[in-house]
Amino acid sequence: MLTEPANVPNDPRGWRELVSRLHACGFSEADYLARHDDLRRAGFDPPAALDHFLRCGYDEDRFVPCGPFPNGLQDLVDAGLSNPHYARGLFRSVCIGQLQHANTAGRLWRGVGAATIATVRKQGGVPYFVIGDSHAAHYFLDTWIGERWLAPLIMVCPGATAGGLANFGAKSQAGLDILRWAQTEAKHLDVPIILKFGGIDTEFAWIWHMIRNDLRRSSMAAFEPYCRDALARYGRFLDMLTDIAGPRHLWICSVFPAILRDDAWVTGFLRAHALTPDRDKRLTDGLARLEVPSLAERTGMRGYFNHGLRALCAARSVRFIDDFAPFVGDKGVVNARFLGAHRGADHHLDVSASRDILVSIVEKATNGQARGLAPR
Repeated sequence: MLTEPANVPNDPRGWRELVSRLHACGFSEADYLARHDDLRRAGFDPPAALDHFLRCGYDEDRFVPCGPFPNGLQDLVDAGLSNPHYARGLFRSVCIGQLQHANTAGRLWRGVGAATIATVRKQGGVPYFVIGDSHAAHYFLDTWIGERWLAPLIMVCPGATAGGLANFGAKSQAGLDILRWAQTEAKHLDVPIILKFGGIDTEFAWIWHMIRNDLRRSSMAAFEPYCRDALARYGRFLDMLTDIAGPRHLWICSVFPAILRDDAWVTGFLRAHALTPDRDKRLTDGLARLEVPSLAERTGMRGYFNHGLRALCAARSVRFIDDFAPFVGDKGVVNARFLGAHRGADHHLDVSASRDILVSIVEKATNGQARGLAPR
C-alpha cells in the first residue's frame, strides 16, 4: 500500500509508482505549470509543479491537464492510497481534467462501458450524460456536493436541431449517432441521460425558415405550425430512442430563454453561421429584408415550444426538465443577472451565473445521489 503524499518523500519507490500511474492518466506537470500563472511567478519548475499538484493542487479550483477519459483511472484506484479522502479527491481531480479533454467526447460516443461508470461511482462520482446542441455544455458541472461529486459526461452535437434528429438524411447525423450510442452503450448503463435540443429550432432555424419562405415579419401565427412540426419530428425521434433505451433514465430539457439582445441579434446570427463570403453576403441580404423578432417575442416563441415539449414528454411518460422558467425575470425575458459580462451579446447564458440552478436540476435527475449532504 502506498503512503500518503505527505510521507512520499520518505518513500521514493511509492512516489515513483504514484507518479507513473498519474502519467498514465495523461497528467502533464509541464502543462499544469503552463496553465497556472501563480506557480510560474513563484518560480516553480515542472517537478515542483508535480509535487504541488499531488500535495494540494488536486484539491484546489484549478484546471488539471490530463489525457482523455478514462485513461489510467482504474490504475490510479489500484494504487491503494492509504487515505481514502485523499484518494477520492485525487481521482476526482484527474477524472474532471480528463472529462474536459477534447478527445473525451469521441470516447463517450464509442462507449466507455459499465465498469468505468462503476469505478467513477466507487470514488464518489455521480455520473450523468448530457447530449445536445452547444447549450448542453452548460451542464458541465464539476462541483462537490457533500462527499460526492458530479461527473458530467457531455456529448455536444454542433448545430443539431430537435426537429432534425429523426432525419437521417440530413447533413447532421446527430440523431443516428445518438441511436447507435443508445444501442451499444446507454441501454446497458444505469445512468441519467439528459437531452438538450430545441434552442436552434426556436430561433436560428426559425429565421432560416423565414428567409427561405420570404416571410418578412415573424408572428406567432406563422411560428406555431412550424413549431408543431418540429415537435412532431422530435417526438418521432424520442419514440425511437425510448424503444432502444427505455424512458427510465431519460430526461428532456426545455430550451433556455432567448439571450441575444435586439441590437446584437444580427451580428450574433451572422457570427454563428459564418461560412464563405458569398454565402455570408446572401445571408446578410436575407436578414436585411426581415423584421427580426424582439427579445420578448423570441422568448415567447421559446415558451410556446416548451409548452408543447412538456406535453410531448407527458404523452410518452418521459420526464421533462424546465430549465427555462428559472432564468426568466419579472419582465418576461431572461433575467439580466444570468447574462454575465457579455450582457446579451452572446446567445449563451453565463456559465457561472447559471451554475447553481443547473446543479439543482442535475441533482434531481440523478435521483438525489448527492442531495442532502453538508457542503464540503
